[in-house]
Formats: sequence, C-alpha cells, structure tokens
Amino acid sequence: MTYHQKNDKIREISLFMLSKAMGNKKEHTHSIGLNGKKYTWVVKTIWELSKDLEPFDFKVSNFSGFNEDCWFGDRFKPTINKVLEHYQKIQNANFDFPIILGEDGRIMDGIHRICKAHLEGKKTIKAVQFIKDPGPDSIEDL
Repeated sequence: MTYHQKNDKIREISLFMLSKAMGNKKEHTHSIGLNGKKYTWVVKTIWELSKDLEPFDFKVSNFSGFNEDCWFGDRFKPTINKVLEHYQKIQNANFDFPIILGEDGRIMDGIHRICKAHLEGKKTIKAVQFIKDPGPDSIEDL
C-alpha cells in the first residue's frame, strides 16, 4: 500500500469519525481574518484538495504560532473546560496525517498535531503545502 493509499483509507475513517463526533455541531473549519474579511475553508475540503500533495518534513521550531491565540479570539472565553477540550485533542492527535500548510506557511489543519509534536520533543512533523491556496468556502465582512 502506497503512502497516499494508506492516507486515503485513514482519511476515509477519520472523516467518518469526525462526522460522528461532530454530531449536530458546526462543521470543522479553518478561518483567517484579512483586510476586513473573514476567509473560511471547510477542513474536509482542505483534506480532499491536499491528498495528492507530496509530504515533507516540517521543522516544528519553524511554527511561529505557539505564542498566538488560534482557538479563542474575541468570540470565545478560554474557560478551563475549553482549554481541557484542546488538551484532549492534542493528546489524541494522530501523526498519520500530515499537517496542511497554506501557501504562506500558516497551518490550515494540524494545530493539535504540531502541539503534540512540540510536547513530545519531536524535531519534525510530516506536512504538505499548497503552492496556491484553494479558494475559501466562504468570505464574510468582519
């Protein structure tokens, strides 16, 4: 089984598990704010569009977001329960999937995985990167 075939099977299982875990919750997304707009991608779509990208070793130390708030922002209060939710997601993060980087190097999917890699002292983590970002699934005014 090739790397891509293995990842296709793992993705299929993970998408099923993600849909079960999400239940009636909002779809898993990645968003950025830029020039007064909020650009949002559905992570399931990002996975599909990135599946044929070639994985490479990304240096964990190159991630500049360890001192940024990528989960709470102004919309959510970082309660202990919310922090514990993310801690649990970090513990359960699966290194079978590469993190997905946008064209500018930001992580579009895989924050919990890179946090786990950092906590475990890993020097690198598998990654794929878009040469050009796919179009967002939605754009809203901020």
